[in-house]
Amino acid sequence: MVALAVRSAYSCRCSACDTMAKSDRVKVLDWYDNEWAYSNRLLALAAMVGAGDASPVPSL
Repeated sequence: MVALAVRSAYSCRCSACDTMAKSDRVKVLDWYDNEWAYSNRLLALAAMVGAGDASPVPSL
């Protein structure tokens, strides 16, 4: 799973195999790549500001 998250534009990858539900509780395992994903979010924000677009940035 970690190898798939390297250099991913997504902020987070959810591991469906490790997600569990029991009664009224849910356990979710997510992998975060904050440096690369943050860079992608920052570039999207810069593009939005540069274009003068006030709408939210869509998820990549």
